[in-house]
Amino acid sequence: MLSALLVAAAPSPLPVGALPTESFEQLLDTGDRQELLAGCRRAINLGLDQRLRQLRAALLELNQDTSSLQVVFADAQALISCKAPDAALQVLARISPDEGPERQRWLLLQWRAASAGLDQRRAALALKRFAQGSAERLNSQQLTLKEPQSPGELPLQRSALDVQAAQLEANGDAVAAMELLQTPAATSLLTAQRNQQAAVLLAAQGQPDRAAALAGASIDLAAAEEAWGLSEALLDDQRRYQLSAEDLSGAEQTNERRLRLARRLADAMAERSAVLAAIADQTADPALAQELIDRRDPLERRSGALLDVLVGLDASPSESPADRLARLDLAVAVARRLGHRERLLDLLLQQERDARIQEKSWLRDRITKQAVLQAEGNPLRELEALYRRQRLLLEEPRFESNVWLELDPEAKDLKLERLQRQEEKQQRLEQRWAYDPFPGSYSLPQVLEDRARLQLAQASDGSWLLPPAVFGELPSSLSALPF
Repeated sequence: MLSALLVAAAPSPLPVGALPTESFEQLLDTGDRQELLAGCRRAINLGLDQRLRQLRAALLELNQDTSSLQVVFADAQALISCKAPDAALQVLARISPDEGPERQRWLLLQWRAASAGLDQRRAALALKRFAQGSAERLNSQQLTLKEPQSPGELPLQRSALDVQAAQLEANGDAVAAMELLQTPAATSLLTAQRNQQAAVLLAAQGQPDRAAALAGASIDLAAAEEAWGLSEALLDDQRRYQLSAEDLSGAEQTNERRLRLARRLADAMAERSAVLAAIADQTADPALAQELIDRRDPLERRSGALLDVLVGLDASPSESPADRLARLDLAVAVARRLGHRERLLDLLLQQERDARIQEKSWLRDRITKQAVLQAEGNPLRELEALYRRQRLLLEEPRFESNVWLELDPEAKDLKLERLQRQEEKQQRLEQRWAYDPFPGSYSLPQVLEDRARLQLAQASDGSWLLPPAVFGELPSSLSALPF
């Protein structure tokens, strides 16, 4: 029975390309940093999570007693590549360089590890220490947000200032983020995009007049770069802020600019939106009229109303989390059918949050993939979608086998019964090929070997000396009397 248990408990075969067990154990004992890093990449590609954890531990213990900055930096980078950002932070905590280029590199590595580990507070603190109160230092530093996945692909980079502003906003410090975003960027286009984000924060702080002025000042910057899509978006934002500030004449003038730009670009949808806005300007309450037009567009009256109902429906006490996910899923389908891209991304964001709370990894995988596809062409939305996708991929899998089998409380009893049946089957098979005169069982190889041993036996002082046994069960000597 013990042999059958050992066979049943044997590890599953390794995938093609994986190191044999002996070679892998030797790698853990004697491998250097480059060899362990190559092993990490191989384990990640093949999905060998257990081996990946062992390689991370080996990298963490590789140079524990070193005081060399270069060794610490190299070990931290290797652990980040092995998807072990927390371990990289432990390695970086072994030293604290003085002011200078080495400390700046140390802080940037801290940001990279904290950002990869989704520790936004620690990442923001690392960038704050790196800047030392200088927005220009952040503005001149490019951070790599995504490594290239293919030889011809370029890394996805972003200014450290934009990253710091996003982290400050996420941590609730919208005022500091707004001040950072008003720093001029390297190009007019990037400056206009920063001003657009700063205007959103100003409007959220209850300052729509300043938001309208900032958006208006950014329109010419975007137009100078022939970024017509951004120009139209800034005009739309400026009009919305002006309506919130009750600047009706300014909103009307902004809409006239929208109409001229739409006709120049032959953008029929933008022209139609500007014409409807002009109608709203002639009413007694242009802000309310514009809100009604935005909510009940004549071309999408029925579907738009359905989407509004699905999104604005308050959760009832009887609504279960699964029902809420189903409602959001229907709203996502309606928004995709209508082409409401921004609204679709907002719905996917809510759906991903609920799926994360309910620990539905398979649903989060589908949602984050869809969000990345829908966000293409919109840098801010794309970064947000990639961030949520990365957070999902960095999480350790909860189960390495069948999830339903792990959740079944009777799984261990069923496994024991299966092993017992296998053992009984093996015993019956052995008894078919031999005989069982006494308690125990004999198999055909044992019988044949015992017979050969008896034929080679030699008489010695009233007994028979038998050759050594390999599979047989006869004693080392027999009495000579029966023979």
